[in-house]
Amino acid sequence: MEPGEYLETFRGEIVVTSLFWDCECDKDFIHSKRHEACPICGAVREDQPDSRANEVLLICPELLTEQQRKSFIEALEWARKLSSGHWG
Repeated sequence: MEPGEYLETFRGEIVVTSLFWDCECDKDFIHSKRHEACPICGAVREDQPDSRANEVLLICPELLTEQQRKSFIEALEWARKLSSGHWG
């Protein structure tokens, strides 16, 4: 499965999602795209990178629907296989 409409891979190994973005905080740095800015560090959504799918799954899976969670897992598995060359 290739990444879906809200998932993208870089160099075949890093999967990011357009549903979330990262601020400059050391913790609680993943924000929904619905949030314009981080109330702690002041980072603005449009100036920050999309979040990595594996970090969203690990740190805040409760923000995902079941279908999004499945899509994230499938995309990460696809990227892992692509980067390692193992398609078994």
